[in-house]
Amino acid sequence: MLKSKIQSLRETIGKNWIRPDHKKLDTFIENLQNTKHALEYLKNERGFSDSTIEHFKLGYNPENNSIAIPIFKDGELVNIKYRLLEPSEIRYMSERGAETWIYNESGIEEGKKKGAVIIVEGEFDLMMVWQSGITNVISPASGKDSYGVWLERLDSIPK
Repeated sequence: MLKSKIQSLRETIGKNWIRPDHKKLDTFIENLQNTKHALEYLKNERGFSDSTIEHFKLGYNPENNSIAIPIFKDGELVNIKYRLLEPSEIRYMSERGAETWIYNESGIEEGKKKGAVIIVEGEFDLMMVWQSGITNVISPASGKDSYGVWLERLDSIPK
């Protein structure tokens, strides 16, 4: 029996995603270290340690007063999600035309080693679980819109 690979519509029609510029992320990471209110939000309101902030390469985007949350696929930056610090109708936004992908893809490899993976709702939830020492954790990151091709990466994980 031939097992077919699940593909997104974009992959099927051969259209490419727009990749964010890694230099932009580097600037956001540097901005965060110089932006007191953003660091206080992450440390005091969210409870993140310096090592968690550094591990997930969090940054600060002054253009929309947001925390920049980079998303990687196979080690490549594929999207940046933004958590607005002064949300009105929306709290989150992403790079336009960028790929929607799971958050903390390395949690799948950890899940293979440990025989289980934990799936949480959002990036900040994931960071808190990871910070507690549970590294086999992933997040669909964009709710129903992100389920798809990455699901087959879970096939070999029993729980």
